[in-house]
Amino acid sequence: MTINQNYLIGQNDFYHTYVGVGKKQARKNALKTHSALGYEKVDLVGKLAKSSLDTSNAGRQNKIKGEIYVQRLKATNGQRVEFTYRVKKNIVMACILPIKGEPIYIYPENLPKELKIIKSAETFFSFIKNLSIRIAALSKDEYKLSVSGKLLGGMLDDYDPYQEALKNFKTHLLDLANPLLLKDIMDKLTQISQDVIDSNEGIQNHFSDLLLPHDTLVCLQEYNTQIIKWSASKLDEKELDVIVQHVRNDLSQLANQIREGEYTLWEPLNVLFKLPEIRILPNDNVKNIIQCINQRNVERLRNCVLSMLKSNGVSESSINEKLRKETIYTNIKMLLGQVIEKKPPPEGIVANWDQRSDFFVNKTLNLTNPETGELYTGSIVKCLRKETDNSLIFYLQNQSEIHIVPNTYKVKIIENHHHKLWLAIHNNLLTSQGTFKVELAQEQQEKINLQPGVYSISFPEHSNGSTSSSTSSTRIELSDGETQQKKYVLTAYYEKDSVSKIEIQELKRRKRKYIKSNASTYTPSELNGMYTVRRRVQKTISGINSVNADKQILIKDEKDENTLKLFHLNQLKEQIDALRIELVQQSGLLELLIDNLVSHQLTKVDWELLTSQEQDLAERLTSISEKYFQRLKIAYPKEDILKELVKEANYASFIGKEESLKVSKTLELLPEAYQHIEKIKNKDVIFFVGNTGSGKSTAISYFLGVASKSFSSDADNEVVRAKENEEAEETYSTLGHASGEPEALYNQVYAVPDSSSLVLADCPRFNDTRGEDYEILANLSIDLAVQEAKQIKAIVLVVSIHAFLVDRANAIIDLIHTVKERFPGFFNPDKPQDNPGVYLLITKQKQVAPEMVDKLKDGTRIKELLEGTPMRGNIWEVINHMQENSQVDFIDIDDVCETKKIIGKI
Repeated sequence: MTINQNYLIGQNDFYHTYVGVGKKQARKNALKTHSALGYEKVDLVGKLAKSSLDTSNAGRQNKIKGEIYVQRLKATNGQRVEFTYRVKKNIVMACILPIKGEPIYIYPENLPKELKIIKSAETFFSFIKNLSIRIAALSKDEYKLSVSGKLLGGMLDDYDPYQEALKNFKTHLLDLANPLLLKDIMDKLTQISQDVIDSNEGIQNHFSDLLLPHDTLVCLQEYNTQIIKWSASKLDEKELDVIVQHVRNDLSQLANQIREGEYTLWEPLNVLFKLPEIRILPNDNVKNIIQCINQRNVERLRNCVLSMLKSNGVSESSINEKLRKETIYTNIKMLLGQVIEKKPPPEGIVANWDQRSDFFVNKTLNLTNPETGELYTGSIVKCLRKETDNSLIFYLQNQSEIHIVPNTYKVKIIENHHHKLWLAIHNNLLTSQGTFKVELAQEQQEKINLQPGVYSISFPEHSNGSTSSSTSSTRIELSDGETQQKKYVLTAYYEKDSVSKIEIQELKRRKRKYIKSNASTYTPSELNGMYTVRRRVQKTISGINSVNADKQILIKDEKDENTLKLFHLNQLKEQIDALRIELVQQSGLLELLIDNLVSHQLTKVDWELLTSQEQDLAERLTSISEKYFQRLKIAYPKEDILKELVKEANYASFIGKEESLKVSKTLELLPEAYQHIEKIKNKDVIFFVGNTGSGKSTAISYFLGVASKSFSSDADNEVVRAKENEEAEETYSTLGHASGEPEALYNQVYAVPDSSSLVLADCPRFNDTRGEDYEILANLSIDLAVQEAKQIKAIVLVVSIHAFLVDRANAIIDLIHTVKERFPGFFNPDKPQDNPGVYLLITKQKQVAPEMVDKLKDGTRIKELLEGTPMRGNIWEVINHMQENSQVDFIDIDDVCETKKIIGKI
């Protein structure tokens, strides 16, 4: 095993490692840096070392100095194992070196089918007895880990009849068409692998309580017979122990097998497959039933099932009587009809491939990377089919594209990311390998230093290879995206570990030299307010094929209404902004419209005046008004749009900065912001913060314990309201808000039952997309709340579980940086230990696969993100530290006990 030597130092309390190059090297290793390339490898080596040191032969004599141990256990009758961890794909690889002959490489692609589950160190070393570890130095900071021991199971081929019977049993199980039957058998295998197995009786007696079909029973009996025969061929008690362990390992592997293309049961089919009379049908018969269901032919399904039952001596009247007693169905024909009627439409991409392009529009695409578990999801706003190769291109509401090729189902994802300039640089979202587009975030009337355009970024290095930075400043260079000629130097100056200002200097090339000129200085907030960055990232998803495509790529007929409406709202806002810019440039027309507005005491602008002067502008305003109603179900008359447009254009013609364009609107809303702050004065406050769609309102409702219900507002946005009674109206504010409601701008404050001093504050969403004036008000609302509160008792970051699975979790990165800005004295992501009052609440866990939830709960996903984005490691260090200190929780709205437990911590 070739690994960085840091992994062999005791970084985790539970393990120590043998360093085979002696005491001197061991002491030297202890002085090396403890920075790890990945926690998963640390854990991997730890399990290996611990499994050896826990044996009876490991004693005090193995201890050298400090906390480093030497392992001197001998191998018995064993082959040497070289164990390699492949960093790129995070997959275990092992090389078995027999006493004689060529090495056997054990790797997922090269394994026999029955062994393709060896993908973790823990599983691999469960096959080895009398394990010993040897480490030898290869080169500087590189070591080779060798393992010796006797192989116990899974890789032995001592008894071919046993292996053949196991293979047939596994093939039959994975081919079972009744998923309920398969689950029962797999659960039983898991139980047996952890139980006592009598080598004289085998395992069949453990299945006595399960009703099994005859063909399944035959396979089980054959496998059981071979277990007994194999055991009978060994007289030595130690060899019998090895066989029993071998069988346990095989059963454990088999129980953990996952079938490709598993389908989800719907209620009537679940009832059908639970019937004992159906459960005992041979597997071929159940396959025929599934085929009839897929054809959606009710008569054929009824004839098929009734014929099978009759051949087994089951009358239709007897099965009808059972259904009436135990289910809501009065007879078998009714049940079978409902199986067809309630069958959900196919969601897989293969099943829907030949649909028209407009079929996919407004549906949700869910794509899961089978290798990493990363989820890509979004509402489809457009779909095109290429005539050249019949491939599909999906355009999602987040402006990303997903290209899928037919037959092979190769997937290419093109993501169009949009960030504020300094946040993108500071979070290392821009790399020297690609280009990005810098745009003005707003209209700039005064002269700007950094011109919009396409650039690449670089971080100059000194001659010794270190980054060009010091304790007080960091240097960044921007080059022309096409010519690669250097254009600008950005120097970030630090004060107390944070950037205080950024100096931008233009570079001009003179006689092979670059000369700096036109220096301007900005704060990070100013730079973020002035410029945005668009970058196009392309990636290919491997591991999807014709077998698993229907499982990995789903087209769901469930619209993310809020996200889709927000997308349309932003589109319409951009169109109105474009018209405002155009109107400012037409000074003569603008003057006429302003005079008309003043003559009506600022209440309206005569529509006829616009149509007589600029018909094209009038038509475009009419189109925008219609789209507001069609896409958002919001009545926004063209006359009202025109009135606001003229007001804002008037401000823009006099005031040079975008943040003042809607100053009148801001001043109108400001008094209401102060009214909300009154509820926080002299209170202990728990702030709930999160991005749009994170589930903050649901989380607060969860903690308050109020009875809530869902309903549709005028804009068809689902919101959560407190229980509608007088007490609730007096005690709690409205829970949740539809997009566009003014209350989204302020802290919503909720009194906690049985507490006169504690309140919960639902912070306005960060980075409001509706304009600078809204964002200013939202930020002001938070700042005032922090000032007026008696104390900040806790900050709860509410994050949807999907945020950990998409876009390298950039949404979480942005959220944490924004929280740092809004709560600078309470939250510091650069020092994980200084945030005891900050909690992470993860929502919507039921919307993803259980294994992904497990990866988050056990820290595996955080470690993957730490490895995958090392330049942003401080963020994941914060979350990892929070997880280790029980500051990370998952919401289960049905678990009242869990609610009390979480509240108790806060």
